[in-house]
Amino acid sequence: MYTFWTVYLVLPVIVAISHARNLEELAKHYDVYAVEWMGTGRSDRPKFSSYELEYADAMFVDALEAWRKELKIHKFHLGGHSMGAMFAGAYAVKYPGHVQHLVLISPAGVGHPPPPGALPLGLRIFRSVWNLQWTPMSVARYAGPLGPALLRFIAFARVSVMPEMSCIHRGLIPKEALAAYWYNNWGLEKSGEIAMHSHLLPGVYAKKPLCVMLTPETIKVPITFMYGGSPDWMTASHGEKLAETFAGKQSVEVVIVPGAGHQVFMDNAPAFNELLLSALARS
Repeated sequence: MYTFWTVYLVLPVIVAISHARNLEELAKHYDVYAVEWMGTGRSDRPKFSSYELEYADAMFVDALEAWRKELKIHKFHLGGHSMGAMFAGAYAVKYPGHVQHLVLISPAGVGHPPPPGALPLGLRIFRSVWNLQWTPMSVARYAGPLGPALLRFIAFARVSVMPEMSCIHRGLIPKEALAAYWYNNWGLEKSGEIAMHSHLLPGVYAKKPLCVMLTPETIKVPITFMYGGSPDWMTASHGEKLAETFAGKQSVEVVIVPGAGHQVFMDNAPAFNELLLSALARS
């Protein structure tokens, strides 16, 4: 696994550039490692031999554990964003002795998926395409020489709907750098992105939701959910409902970052840093 910052606060990230506006402030208080999950970024990109949930989950989680052993880190705060939050939750359950505090940042796959019959027609059609095991990354991979221009268009379109205070809107992270990062990750041979099929159902519902994985019986450390309030397409009510199941048993809180969407740490980096540090100080 590739580490691009040197924790006792560990921030495994899938899109590593997204945390660039957070590391300097966090490093004033903690030793920080920002880690790219196996199969993404500059980490190793093995070929997955199965799309089965248990197999793929072990590949991601055990790679993080091997990395921890290599660096001889015993105890740390563990955070993950979006799908990375699902992996972080699985790690905390499988290796509980090493996690001091679990931080789930705009996590995917918290609540139960709706029954198949309750899905709207458009999502049912999307499910049929999903079952072909295509991903958004496939578009870049098969676009050939048009790939860089296509990713630049996608990046610029994505930035256009981000909050005005976003560090990319403000030019603190160049849009061209974001597009180049995406292209140089998406255009490579398929690896970590298989998690979109091994772990998720269409609609970003999890095959094994965090509400099933994380219970008072399976995890004993403080948990903090962080969502954007501007709004975040990962629904904070799912985290709130899960937090209710821990009431009176252990500390589980839901924190809302004002003026931020799903890319919480980029959309309002100062507020995100402050709220994260405050949460960790309570553990």
